[in-house]
Amino acid sequence: MPRAKRKRESEGGAARDKRLADPYLLQTPPCRFSDHHRKKGKTVNVLRNCADNPNCLYGLGERQKGVWQANKLIRRVFGDDPRERRRGFAKSGGKMPCGLRNLGATCYLNSMLQCLFVNLPFRRAVYEWEPKEQSVNKEQELQMRALQKLFAQMQLGHESYYDPTEFASTFSLNNVLQQDAQVKSLSLNIKGYKSVEDCIESYLSGEVLEGENKYFCEHCDAKQCAERFLELKPRALPPTLMVQLMRFVYDANAGRKKKLTDMIEINETLNMTELLRRSGDTEAFNDKTDDAIYRLSGYLNHRGKSAHVGHYTASVAYPKTVDDDDTELAVDWFEFDDAVVSDATKTDAEKERSHGKKIRSRDIYMLLYVRDDVANAGALVDPNTSTGNDEPQPSQEYLDGVLALNTAFDAEVDEYASKVSGG
Repeated sequence: MPRAKRKRESEGGAARDKRLADPYLLQTPPCRFSDHHRKKGKTVNVLRNCADNPNCLYGLGERQKGVWQANKLIRRVFGDDPRERRRGFAKSGGKMPCGLRNLGATCYLNSMLQCLFVNLPFRRAVYEWEPKEQSVNKEQELQMRALQKLFAQMQLGHESYYDPTEFASTFSLNNVLQQDAQVKSLSLNIKGYKSVEDCIESYLSGEVLEGENKYFCEHCDAKQCAERFLELKPRALPPTLMVQLMRFVYDANAGRKKKLTDMIEINETLNMTELLRRSGDTEAFNDKTDDAIYRLSGYLNHRGKSAHVGHYTASVAYPKTVDDDDTELAVDWFEFDDAVVSDATKTDAEKERSHGKKIRSRDIYMLLYVRDDVANAGALVDPNTSTGNDEPQPSQEYLDGVLALNTAFDAEVDEYASKVSGG
C-alpha cells in the first residue's frame, strides 16, 4: 500500500479500534510494486521499505541487485548459460539462420558473407572448390578452406552464431579500423535519381565525355571528345546481379569523402531485358527468349551519417516451403547484425497494411538480385530445412568437424542444465 494512501487514522472510534486490534500492523496488505513509493532525484531508483508496513519487502532489493535476482546469481556461480547460444526458431517454425561474431569492425565482412551464403550456386562452388596443381598459392587455399569450414558451421551447426576469425585472418583485414567496402560490382550513381531502376537506366545509356571530362586518347596523345557506354548482352546476363549504390563520394570542396543519404526506392524486381531495350540495345529487341527478370535476394545497410564510421548490417531473403501450385518464390526476411539475427518476416496483417508500399532507404548500400529462372531452380534455398539433393553439402572432413562441434555443444548444454537443476 503506498504511503500516500496510508495516512494515519487518528480520528474516529472505528479507526482507533482497528489500530488497537492490530497495533503492529501485521494485517496490513503487502505493497504493490506498481504504486510503491519512490524518492525523487538521485535516489529515484532506490527502493525503500515503508516505515509503517511490516509486510513491505521492496527494500530488500529483489527488484534491483542482490541475492533475489536468480538469473544473475546462477550466472555468477555457474557462468554464462550455453542455452542462450542455441539456435532459436523463426516465425515460420523453421530454425533461425546463423549469425557471425564481430571481431572488431568486421561487420561488412559478416554482412557480405550472409548475402553470399544463401546463394546456392555460390555455396556449391565454395564446397566443390579444390586447388589445381601449381596454380593456386598457399594463401588462396587457406582462404577457401576457411570459408568451406565456416559455411559448413553456418549451415549445419547447432549454435546461433559462429566465430569467423579463421576466415578473416586469411585476409589483410584491420580489425581496429572500420573497413571500407571494396567489392567489384555494378556501381550506380544515385545523385538525382529516385529508384534503383532509374540508376541502372542511366548507367546503361551513353555518357558524353567532353570539357574537363574528355577522354585521353593514347593513340593521338591528346584528350578527345568521346562517348562512354556499358554493353551488356541479354543472353549473357549473370545468374546473380550485384548492384552497388555509390553512397560514398569525394567532396572536392571539403577535401574528403562523404556519404550521400539520398532516399532511394528499391525495386524488388528488375526486368534487365526491358532496361536494355530502353537503352537502345538492338539485341534486346530481337531476343525471342523470356525476359531476364531479377528478384531482390538481399541487401547491405550502412548505418551512420559519415563515410568514415558506421555499421553494416544485412537483410537476406530465405525461401520457405510453399504449395506446389504456388509459382512465385515465397521468402522470409531476416536481419543480420553480426551475431544477432532477427526475423523480419511480415505477418499477413502487416503485409495487408503495407500493400503497394515500396522499400525506400537512405542507408542501403549494396543489393543482390537473383535471376528468376535460377531462383526457381534452387539458387536460393533454406539451409536450415532443405535436405534434398539440391542442397550442397560440405566435404566429409567438414561434416565430421561440425558434428564434433555439435556434440560438444550439446554436452555443454546438458551439463549446465544438470548443474542448475541440482541433478
